[in-house]
Amino acid sequence: MEAKRRVRTIGPIQYHRGQMAVLGLVLLIGVVVIASIGILLVAGQSTDDVEQQAETDRVEQSFVQMSKELETASSSHDVSRGTDFSLDGQNVRVDPSAGNMTVEITGDSSCMIVDDQQLGSVQYTQNGNEIALQGGGVWRHDGSTSTMVSSPSIHYRPGIDEREPTLTLPIVTITGDERITDRANINHLGTTKKYPSSSACGDLGQDELLTNSDVVITIQSKYSEAWGQFFEDSSSSNVKYPSDGTVQITLSGPIESGEIEGPIVSDAPTLALSNNGKIDSYDSTDGPYTSGGENAPVIVEGDFKPSNSVEIGGDVRAGGDADISNNILVSGKTIVAGESDISNNPEFGGLYSSGGDLSAFGGTFRGDLIVDGDLTQIQGATVEGTVHVNGDATVGKNTEIQGDLIVDGNVSLAKKATVDGEIHASGDVTLNHQAEHRNDIYAGGSVALESSGSTLVGTVRSNEAVELFYNAKVTDDVYARDDVSIDSSADVDGDVIAGGSVDPGRVNEDSISENVSPKPQTTYRSPSSSVDPGINYPDPVTDEIIDTKSRLADSNDNDETLTVVNDELVGCELTCTLESGSYYLDHVTFDSDDTLVFDTSDGPIDLYVDEDIALTNKAEIEIQGDNGVEVFLNGDLDMSKQAAITEAGDRSPLFWLNMNPDSSAKFSNRASFVGIVYGPGSETRDGVDVHISNQVEIFGAIVGNVGGTSNKNSIHFDEALIDSEQFGSGNETGRLSYLNIAHHEVDVGTN
Repeated sequence: MEAKRRVRTIGPIQYHRGQMAVLGLVLLIGVVVIASIGILLVAGQSTDDVEQQAETDRVEQSFVQMSKELETASSSHDVSRGTDFSLDGQNVRVDPSAGNMTVEITGDSSCMIVDDQQLGSVQYTQNGNEIALQGGGVWRHDGSTSTMVSSPSIHYRPGIDEREPTLTLPIVTITGDERITDRANINHLGTTKKYPSSSACGDLGQDELLTNSDVVITIQSKYSEAWGQFFEDSSSSNVKYPSDGTVQITLSGPIESGEIEGPIVSDAPTLALSNNGKIDSYDSTDGPYTSGGENAPVIVEGDFKPSNSVEIGGDVRAGGDADISNNILVSGKTIVAGESDISNNPEFGGLYSSGGDLSAFGGTFRGDLIVDGDLTQIQGATVEGTVHVNGDATVGKNTEIQGDLIVDGNVSLAKKATVDGEIHASGDVTLNHQAEHRNDIYAGGSVALESSGSTLVGTVRSNEAVELFYNAKVTDDVYARDDVSIDSSADVDGDVIAGGSVDPGRVNEDSISENVSPKPQTTYRSPSSSVDPGINYPDPVTDEIIDTKSRLADSNDNDETLTVVNDELVGCELTCTLESGSYYLDHVTFDSDDTLVFDTSDGPIDLYVDEDIALTNKAEIEIQGDNGVEVFLNGDLDMSKQAAITEAGDRSPLFWLNMNPDSSAKFSNRASFVGIVYGPGSETRDGVDVHISNQVEIFGAIVGNVGGTSNKNSIHFDEALIDSEQFGSGNETGRLSYLNIAHHEVDVGTN
């Protein structure tokens, strides 16, 4: 009986023991074969990738070289240049319709410079990847995104100050053969200057600033993403992507708003500074404020009315009258268009010029004094310079004029009044009781030395009569075109020469010459005229605020930050941050140590606020970074109870607050502010109403309807603002003053 073979069952398949060795060998051989095939396939794939990458790198280098040849051909107007591709050319082609560019200026100088100009391109395509030469740059596209390989020959120069940023934009149009073999020949067809040009924007010249204007560059291209990144990196331009394949680049020109000439530029009817106020200057380019300088001019269209211990480290220019009293110090010039009323010992460090009458009871004038009306009274005062009066002059008791007194009218010197220099007058000169003059008198009218010791230490020259009363004395000669009368108690130490008769008194007759011919003739000097305060008040920025509202309402970066939700700030109970960009807010309301940080490390910040900015109870806005923050405020500003807007270096140009004339700005109770409040008025309305009270400290400047300050306020003018414009608020990039555009046409082909 045959024995049964034992069978081992594994799953659905049965294997007999005798077959196991053979099957194992077969399986081993199969595994080896499969592995070998896999290795060969992977190796083959890797070799293909390496070869493809090497080809891509070679093409990129050829395209970069071609871009250089194209730039050389365009700039030097060479007829032909060439680049070897070392390829069969089957994947390189020219597309004249690929991409276009538009360049326009919007704002005060609105015009279309380049309208939908085709760019064209040279393209290499391999396995869905593309390398292209367009607009002078080399770009790569992987089917979804684009990157830059080599930058176009577009140059942005920030300049050394805010007035010099310049963009040089060569627009290159490529036409040519559809396919290119192993060599690309570049032929320059022509160049047209687009801007500045007689055909663009009213024949603007090279020195014409792009004032109150934006330059908008729109590029439609497969490589729009890379184009936008190039402009953003090179100039921090405002870059937007309004649609697929389209990028819009905006560079902003300077906003002409008049110079920031001083810490207070006011169109108020009256500027009243009072109670221990201090105004001085510093230069934030040298560091933060440490001690006060004397370059802080105060400018007001109306009257100037300081009182009670106010120090001004600079000039004062007023378009109205001046009422100055109680320990006022002005270190520089004081230029007043109207009349001046001065009392209680103020001090003026430079020229004082009054366009109308002047009355002074006490005070020190370290420079000249010019009065375009009458010097109705100056008493108990000291003038270290020359006094010019375009009217009559009354010099009261205990007054000392150390320079000359030059008057187009009559002069009267009171008891114990002294003039160290010469007196020149077109009219009469009278030295009253105990008056003393220490130099010569030149009078177009008569001269009288009144009784009881009036003294002239010098010579008298008169085109009319001369009369010396009781105890009067002249230490030198007397010249008169008419008669001379000398009291018996009066003295003349020199000669008396008269065109008329002489009543000698006790003067020695040998010293007297009367009825002389020709009669003595006196020449006297004329006074200087008053100085025009030269107030050129800037225009309002209402239109700019409206335009910014429209612009930022439609396009802003609110969605790019967690700090803004539904156009409102959130999360600022401790500290919140807005980074570089453009934002639209309904309002800013902070209390109790809330802090908002403007971080401009990566570029400037533009902000529109539709309602009010209100900070109180130590709430703070802090500017960080070297770029500026420009705020367009449609409502009011209210800062109180130690609220602060700060910048570590007190660099006021970094925070510019634009306001409407019908708004108000209030600073009170130890508030602190670094920046510029800019709210000029118009011909029909004063600027933003500004109120400053109770130990407020401001670093920068205020432009608006500043009615006054009271109770220990300090305003430190930042000299970095002189000749400053709004876009110059610390930004070195992303702005534009000058533009140069040329259109170059080139042909790229095999032949």
